[in-house]
Amino acid sequence: MQENHWWIKLGFPPFPQGKDGFPCPGPVTRYYRQQTQRADGKPWTQKDLAYTLGISVQQVGNMESHDIGFTLERRRFLAQQFHIPTMLYGIVTLEEVAAQFEECFLLFEKGKDGFPRPGQVTKHYRYLKLHSDERPWTQKDLAYVLEISVQEVGNMENRDTGFTLERRRFLARLFGVPAALYGLITLEEILEHIERQQFPQQHSSVLHSLGSTIDLKEFQIALRKHQNTDHALSAQGAIPELSMRISKLQNAIPSLSGAEKQQGYIVLSNYHQFLALLLRDMQNFSTALPHLDKALLLTSQLAGRQSYELRALALDRRGTVLLDKGMVTGDRQLYIEAADNYKEALRYEAHLSSSVLGALLLRGGHALALIASSEQEHTRALQMIDRATRIARPGDDPYGLKIDRERCHIDKGAALIALGHPQDAIDELTCVADNPTFKRRTAYRDILLAQAYLQKHEYSYAAFLATTALPEIQGINSSINLQRIIDIYQHLKLSPGKDDLEVARLEWRLRAR
Repeated sequence: MQENHWWIKLGFPPFPQGKDGFPCPGPVTRYYRQQTQRADGKPWTQKDLAYTLGISVQQVGNMESHDIGFTLERRRFLAQQFHIPTMLYGIVTLEEVAAQFEECFLLFEKGKDGFPRPGQVTKHYRYLKLHSDERPWTQKDLAYVLEISVQEVGNMENRDTGFTLERRRFLARLFGVPAALYGLITLEEILEHIERQQFPQQHSSVLHSLGSTIDLKEFQIALRKHQNTDHALSAQGAIPELSMRISKLQNAIPSLSGAEKQQGYIVLSNYHQFLALLLRDMQNFSTALPHLDKALLLTSQLAGRQSYELRALALDRRGTVLLDKGMVTGDRQLYIEAADNYKEALRYEAHLSSSVLGALLLRGGHALALIASSEQEHTRALQMIDRATRIARPGDDPYGLKIDRERCHIDKGAALIALGHPQDAIDELTCVADNPTFKRRTAYRDILLAQAYLQKHEYSYAAFLATTALPEIQGINSSINLQRIIDIYQHLKLSPGKDDLEVARLEWRLRAR
């Protein structure tokens, strides 16, 4: 029955339904064309539209009567020309995508239309889709499904060819791509939110109203899953999803009240903090820091212990970003700013759980070691880390910090390197066993060991360790750790061991990456 069509519920005219569940684009176009006036006050005709599109009047007639010729590009043009609400065409605007998925433009280049390049989006999400034996999907797999050649899939992913509207919709479902990254909105998204509540007035942005009713528990579970993934490998592939979830939380929180609203602020703050850490891993410091500023601001909406704890965590992570930015830029002032952040966070010590306090002491001790200028400061930096070691224990970890004994050995090793005690650092770091569950941690241990052996002037072994860590770092796409390896190589090339075989091998691996 026509009255059940979703667009009628939203106040749009009773357009007929197409096979895809959206209104037929032809009648939609005809209606809005006739509503649009030319400069002389008369409505646009088919002839006017034919002239504008560079096609015949008969072709315009086929468009409006038989739904022929509605490519994605044409839908975008017509929506803008005739002020057609984009949801009726099953598409979204660039402004909506930029508002929802700001960080996705750090993962994907912009295409000629300003949207993320669909080839890069497809390649990224194809690789994330796994077979039952944990192998990622290949171009050959996708070619078989689409019944095209592997070369055509290659052209899709490398040259952005072949992305029809129907193919975009299929790929979004197949690979779990947020449809907006393909410039689309799905029927499921619209129907889901009509069931939960009526949309605002018909010309409001659909994307911005999505997620105004949310399951906070599900959001927490999803965040924990991504945190666990990042400890083991990398969760950078989740950046578009995290951006979308942040937008949904921001839209939903004003409609919440009481304890549920407080919980919404907590969840949103945690999402901002985690996204900032992923961006920092990519060396996108200028994008990461505003997320932490937002997380800090959200804590002002909270009361009690969680307010102190979330604020301390945001300051801790802000310190982490500043430390890494200082390492990349060589700006010692950033180390000082990081230490100030840790110092401020430790003002809330009486209100902090052991896991949060342990994280602050570890990283705060490392920051102090980097700027220590006296023996007293050296001692205090190590005392902070030793104190963290005493309180570190497995147990409740609501923030996904993973503070355990091995983590303490790693942070103490990093501090000892900063203080110029390489053998003591090696003694600490060799206490950390290989762990396939925490590949990121194992690779970082090897990078630190390489730094320690470099300080000891054992250049060959330092290069060997850096080369060993490189494949894992490339596998998790950790730009910040890759920079650490590059720094080791640059120091080696200036050292007496610059002509060593292992140094040459490291250079080859870096050039071949």
